[in-house]
Amino acid sequence: MAERQNQLDIKKMKRREIILDTGKIILGTFLLALALSAFLEPHNIVTGGVTGLGVIVKEVSGRLFGYEVPLYLSNIVINAPLLILGLVIKGKKFMAKTVAGTLLLTFFLYVTEGIRIPSDDMILMALFGGIVCGAGVGLVLSASATTGGTDLLAAIVQHFIRHISVAWLLFIIDASIVIAGSFVFGVEIAMYGVIGIYLTSKIADRVVEGFHYSKAVYIISDQWSEIADAVMQKMERGVTGLS
Repeated sequence: MAERQNQLDIKKMKRREIILDTGKIILGTFLLALALSAFLEPHNIVTGGVTGLGVIVKEVSGRLFGYEVPLYLSNIVINAPLLILGLVIKGKKFMAKTVAGTLLLTFFLYVTEGIRIPSDDMILMALFGGIVCGAGVGLVLSASATTGGTDLLAAIVQHFIRHISVAWLLFIIDASIVIAGSFVFGVEIAMYGVIGIYLTSKIADRVVEGFHYSKAVYIISDQWSEIADAVMQKMERGVTGLS
């Protein structure tokens, strides 16, 4: 009886986890799409990733052919071969949430395409774009998912080049996209993109790791006993002694 109850409890926990992760992926991809459509893309701010490449494609296609390829279209077209490669190399289990994240991001890019923030302040656009983007990315990552793109490309490349980490490959790929953006839009706009990238990574880390964290302080002294008493009694903090 107890064993059956434990199994039911485990199933309930898994069900809650699936519902929570699904909610995180949906909200995260919406925020990411909103940041791109409302803050970054209207001002040609390239922050790396497939969506950053999509901003470049939109501008170049408009110049060459008179038709700007929308972000949602370039996102799915560029991601499609990566998803197929990922399924072959990484397997269905690894790719399930990534496929969901990619499709949801594409959908929300389509939904938010017409949303614009009426401001020409590039600093504000880079700041708020990076913050909202980071919140979206963090939520998706906290659900153990990605939105495909350069994250997936880095994972695929690392499968063949084992001695280089995914983080380094991702940095190289995203940096290349930002550099390409500087040739299309100019160095000044690319610098705003760097601000957006920095904020995105910082906010994403905070969302994944949590905003509540603690710090440890190491004090080296011959008067360790007196210091320990003062810290515990006056500051009401914990102390650990190391010989």
